[in-house]
Amino acid sequence: MSKSSNKKRSSKSSNKKRSSKSSNKKRSSKSKSSNKSKKITKKKGANLKKNTNTKSKNIKRESVKYVIAIPSYKRSLMLKEKTLTMLKNNNIGQQKIYIFVSSQNQANEYKNIIPKTMYHKIVIGELGLKNQRNFITKYFPNNTNIVQMDDDITDIKQLDFSNSKLSKKTKKPNKYYKSKSIEHLNQFIKHSFIQCRSKNIYLWGVFPVNNPYFMNTNTTTDLRFIVGPFFGIINRKYKDRKYLLSTINEKEDVERSIKYYIKDGAVMRFNYIAIETKYYRNPGGMQSEMKNRKEEALKSAIYLNSTYPNYTTLYLKKKSGYPEVKLKDKIKNKIKDKIKD
Repeated sequence: MSKSSNKKRSSKSSNKKRSSKSSNKKRSSKSKSSNKSKKITKKKGANLKKNTNTKSKNIKRESVKYVIAIPSYKRSLMLKEKTLTMLKNNNIGQQKIYIFVSSQNQANEYKNIIPKTMYHKIVIGELGLKNQRNFITKYFPNNTNIVQMDDDITDIKQLDFSNSKLSKKTKKPNKYYKSKSIEHLNQFIKHSFIQCRSKNIYLWGVFPVNNPYFMNTNTTTDLRFIVGPFFGIINRKYKDRKYLLSTINEKEDVERSIKYYIKDGAVMRFNYIAIETKYYRNPGGMQSEMKNRKEEALKSAIYLNSTYPNYTTLYLKKKSGYPEVKLKDKIKNKIKDKIKD
């Protein structure tokens, strides 16, 4: 009897040990599985955050809306064949495009020549470039992103970084002698407004001449010439933009560059982008006013130099005979020189 009872006791104890071991294994497996599930949920949460962040970034980019305003005078066919065709080739939607003319007769002519599929609206504004520029800013609401373009732009160019020439001394690419048609115009315009808004800058533009030798990869925010055929502004309330209105026809883009710089302390220029157009050559526009444009340009240049002596230098030695107003913030340079001394 004692032997059998001992056997039973030993079997019971061994069973208990086995059950305790199995229960411990189950507990450990449960804890491991719970830890794994926690890790998985954490990863999922992190991934969700990443996705929402990227989505919000994409939404920000997609939500950047802008309009394109094109002042035009007696150039309906040229506008159709050049700027509007260029915009169409770059997949810019017609709903963004507004054409500003000076009279009902002009509006009728443009409607007859240009298919409605190439623009959103023809607006009757005012006669004269400075008046039309001012009218455009009054026409659109406050805070609108406005791109202004001339009617004779054949292409928008960007530096072709794949075709660079090596420097003889450093053997590094320092100048780019080729440009190509811009690849993503819509994205570039949105990017320009995003950059301006992030830095409280209200005027952006591109390199004034389509010459890759002088263009570079920089985006500048100091005082630079923002050329009139292609630029962007963030529209202001009338009381804030009253000072910024154009007062001259010739060199109105120089005046705008100075005024925005004085008001905001910066203008943004993308020096790797340029436009393809012919200055002072295409018929229509200001050429049709039958004025001596060199004389008018000289008057404007003298006016700008006398009005803004701390920001301008008059240059009269260009081969074309047209006067040039060079821009430089002389006040900042004086302060820098004093600090160095």
